[in-house]
Amino acid sequence: ESIKNIFEVHGLTSDKVKVTKAMEWMTHETRMAFKNLTCVRTPDFEKFCKKLAEMFPESMGDKKGLRHALN
Repeated sequence: ESIKNIFEVHGLTSDKVKVTKAMEWMTHETRMAFKNLTCVRTPDFEKFCKKLAEMFPESMGDKKGLRHALN
């Protein structure tokens, strides 16, 4: 939700830009694991967020954000 709010405040609407930015905030290892996901290869930010939630359910609702769980 934090990332979605940041994108909204800054008027980012392109799925490609949003997925690319989110990938930049990941560690190299996580980025390499995600790079072949369909929602990354053909950018779809909503599907990307759903995939993150599926892969890291423990991070949902984490007030410190997803980055800690991804690391």
